[in-house]
Amino acid sequence: MPEKQHSKHDDVMNADEASAWLKIPKSTLYKLCSDDELPAAKVGRHWRFHRETLEKWLLEKIHHPQENNGANDNSGS
Repeated sequence: MPEKQHSKHDDVMNADEASAWLKIPKSTLYKLCSDDELPAAKVGRHWRFHRETLEKWLLEKIHHPQENNGANDNSGS
């Protein structure tokens, strides 16, 4: 069996680990969870976060400016 860099246990993070990984305050993390904006599972009173799911969520949140190469969308003719 090939050895991975991190164990399966590392794939699930608690709130402290997820906020550190995302580099956001824990209060922001909890707010995003409460507003159903962040993929998370509540186990009892504790939130759990799957690392790969957070990575995908973060990639989807990346802002991509529209590329219009100086073209003007306004056709005011």
